Amino acid sequence: MGNRKKRTRQCGSDSSGATDANVTFLIDGDRSNLNTTMSDMNVQRILDKIVESKIETVNELTSQFSKSEHDLRDELEKVNGSLTQLQIENTRLRKTVEKYREEQVNLQSEIDSLKGIVKAQDLRMHDLEQYGRRNNIKIYGLAEGSKSETAVETGVVVRKFCRERLGVTVAETDIDIAHRLGARQRDRHRSIIVKFVRREVKQEVVRQRRKLKQSGIVVTDDLTPRHQQLLRNMKEVVGRDNCWSAEGSVFVKLGGQVKKVNIHSTQQEIRDQMERGERSSGSSGGASGGTSGGLSDSQSGGTTSGMSVGQSGALSGGQLGGQSGGPSGG
Repeated sequence: MGNRKKRTRQCGSDSSGATDANVTFLIDGDRSNLNTTMSDMNVQRILDKIVESKIETVNELTSQFSKSEHDLRDELEKVNGSLTQLQIENTRLRKTVEKYREEQVNLQSEIDSLKGIVKAQDLRMHDLEQYGRRNNIKIYGLAEGSKSETAVETGVVVRKFCRERLGVTVAETDIDIAHRLGARQRDRHRSIIVKFVRREVKQEVVRQRRKLKQSGIVVTDDLTPRHQQLLRNMKEVVGRDNCWSAEGSVFVKLGGQVKKVNIHSTQQEIRDQMERGERSSGSSGGASGGTSGGLSDSQSGGTTSGMSVGQSGALSGGQLGGQSGGPSGG
């Protein structure tokens, strides 16, 4: 009996030990699972926090982007508005500029027209001035008499000169006035200006001036200052022997033809005319007609003042020799 109880207790004791071991094993396993579960939960919480943080960041960035987009849209609308206003202003300015251009064209046209009128009036006034000198001549190189030579005494000197040197009889009544020009000089005789009553007498005196070659005495038309300058310019271009004045006009001889020079001509224009004339004469044997620009055909029947050259014989450079210019070039 006793042994059986002991055995039972022992068995019971053995059974209890096995159970404890199982319980211990179960507890340790649960602890391990619990730790794993808790670890997973911590990781999940961390991941959730990270995701939440990222979501907040994304939401914040999205909000900023939305605000920036809104601001950009506002700025773009402002820029578009400004651009539209600039386009309107640009269109208005273009219309204004176009209007001013039209006005400028009109003004330039008016200016050109006025220039033409002024030039024509200037030429007309010059022609009138030259026409007022149509009966005048200038004589260079005649010796002076007394220191106080009067107009009457000068008239006597002129008539004697015309009679003895030119073979032209000039009556006292043929001379309106004759007098010396400028102040008396020691080393040279003053020139004389003579105004004839009749143009025919003046023309005859001019025709006979060819007799004065190599005499040191020169007879010229009474040219305006502008015509005198023109004559000097032309002498530089074509030479003294190919340039002269007659009846208040300036003439040049080019290629065997006599041309009248426009008062507004420049030296360059005359040179251009000469070059064109030489080319024309070379291609057509010199049988060209009148030229344009600075030169015109002397056979047109008039001078710049509208007066006919007539039969004065002064259109021949060979007849004039060097008597067309005078010491002052006029």
